[in-house]
Amino acid sequence: MRFQFLLLWCLLAISSQCFAEEERFSLFVGANDGGADRVKLRYANRDAWQVAQVFQELGGVSQENLEVLEDASLDSLLNTIERFSQRLKQHPNARFFFYYSGHSNQKGLLLRDRLLPYEKLKKLIGDLSSRVKVIVLDSCASGSLIATKGGQRRPSYLKDLSSEIKGSAIITSSSADEYSQESAAIKGSFFTHYLVSGLRGAADLNSDRQISIDEVYRYAYQNTIQKTMGSGVGVQHPSYNFNLSGKGDLILSDLRRLSSQLVFGEKQGRFYIRSQKVGLVAEIDTGKSKSRRISLEPGRYVLTHEQGNFYYVAKIDLAQGAVKRVDQLEFTRHEKSEAVSRGDDMLYPEFYHVDTFSLSLWPQKRDPILFENNQKANVALALTVGYTPRVEGLALAPIGSIGEDLRGLMASPGFTYIFNHLQGVQLAGGFNYANSLSGLQLGPLNSGESVWGGQLGITNEAKKLNGGQIGIVNIGGQVKGFQLGLVNISDSVQGISIAPIIVVRNGIRRIETWFDYLGAVGMSLVTGAKYYYTAYHIGQVQSDLMYGISFGLRLPIGDQADLLFDTGFLRYRDLEIPGNIMILHIQNNRTRFGLSIAGKVIRYNFGISYDRFTFPHEDVQSDIEVWHTGKSIIEVEKALGTYLGIGYDL
Repeated sequence: MRFQFLLLWCLLAISSQCFAEEERFSLFVGANDGGADRVKLRYANRDAWQVAQVFQELGGVSQENLEVLEDASLDSLLNTIERFSQRLKQHPNARFFFYYSGHSNQKGLLLRDRLLPYEKLKKLIGDLSSRVKVIVLDSCASGSLIATKGGQRRPSYLKDLSSEIKGSAIITSSSADEYSQESAAIKGSFFTHYLVSGLRGAADLNSDRQISIDEVYRYAYQNTIQKTMGSGVGVQHPSYNFNLSGKGDLILSDLRRLSSQLVFGEKQGRFYIRSQKVGLVAEIDTGKSKSRRISLEPGRYVLTHEQGNFYYVAKIDLAQGAVKRVDQLEFTRHEKSEAVSRGDDMLYPEFYHVDTFSLSLWPQKRDPILFENNQKANVALALTVGYTPRVEGLALAPIGSIGEDLRGLMASPGFTYIFNHLQGVQLAGGFNYANSLSGLQLGPLNSGESVWGGQLGITNEAKKLNGGQIGIVNIGGQVKGFQLGLVNISDSVQGISIAPIIVVRNGIRRIETWFDYLGAVGMSLVTGAKYYYTAYHIGQVQSDLMYGISFGLRLPIGDQADLLFDTGFLRYRDLEIPGNIMILHIQNNRTRFGLSIAGKVIRYNFGISYDRFTFPHEDVQSDIEVWHTGKSIIEVEKALGTYLGIGYDL
């Protein structure tokens, strides 16, 4: 009997322990592209991975319960949330964490050219069957998600009682009318940087080695305000709304899950922790924070300590289970003049090997941890292929010139390649590429992910263009500006596209048939964008072939009608103009003004045309105008008529 009672007690203990162990599910979303009207972000995907990594290491989220969406679209996000919804039905006691880094406005999240309203997002997450739901948004105007700011803060406990917590919590990186800011210096957003630093231990206010949602919010709030106070777009105020009930705090990370740690002891000041893998990992100011530990995965790190006019740098090899005391590390001293900040402030030192003039045979390799390949030069010359991570001035090489960031001119007879951002001019005899460009690309082949400026060459390509392309073939994703060439291809255009061949994915593609007052019967292929188009004509008039091209403007009138204005030419072999005799080899410069009305299946087109027929002088036997061009005499006959037609959208 005693054995049976003991067995029953063990089973109940095991059972209660199983119920106490809640499943944790997390979705992390990065969306650099917020549509044609938005500047493409650079670090949203990286932010999502940074938060995902800390939740996997310290937040108790297993790999199979975690998903990261890079460059998310609205459809991919909705489909992923639906998959989580189905899985969470099997885990009603689970906890769900949703993180988003990207574009948004006061109405909702902006994913490429589509909007996910905040109300729909709250309903999607709110309908999940998990007991606890946490939403964190790092995006502009994200505070609009919170209907009523504020909430109830609860005291911290030394014991993690979060398994007794239920409800929802929302944290946003900004208020309803503020920008959320990212920084090239930290390669991410300010808010997410301090969120991650806090979860790794910088927010451990009570030194219990557990980070509650209240602690990490306070830490991110205070530091985000401090670091954006001097920015050009204003201070950024994170917001929150906690609707949680139960005992204890909601614990987001447990520092005890990682045995490898840095212990700061009594050492005072601001410290930056970098790794070769992800760059800046965490930041802590031990003078303002009570925390003295940061949990890290094993690896090589550089610890930078800011003190007075100097930075003190130490290399760290952190093994599994190792605990390193900062006051026992060997630091080397660097003057602040050696540290160059990228962005609008001098708050995040990155150490460079600075050369006013650099000459190399091959790309130079630097210490990947201490300098992170951060060579910087004002003039960088190479005898073959040149690689200088950052140039402020001039970069030249005979075969190719490569860099991370450049402000100035990069030129080569071969190619130029920028991994991050170029502000200035790229000039090459082969091809130019820049991930992000503010300036001009000149060369036969030009390419960029995000281009603010211009591209001039034989073939130009940009996934996101704010400016202009001039070339034989111009390819754009989202174009805001103009394209001028022989072939223009784009996904969408807000501006002008001029070319004999225009292909716009979401634009006009239409077949039209028509006849006019001359007795001509023709067919036209019409392609273009919202406000302009190109039409290619072929047909028959008085038993002879007719062909031509015209360029037009389109003014939508509501959803069912368009005003049309186009001009171009039609070529005939011979034609009898009403009131005149037969004449040969005629070109008709035709201008049309008409109206197109949409039916259920087809469009109805009608209007007037103004024709100017030109032909050789010796074929004329009527009273017409005469004008001279050079040595030849060209005759002009004018006529006004009508046309009718129907069209079918492809």
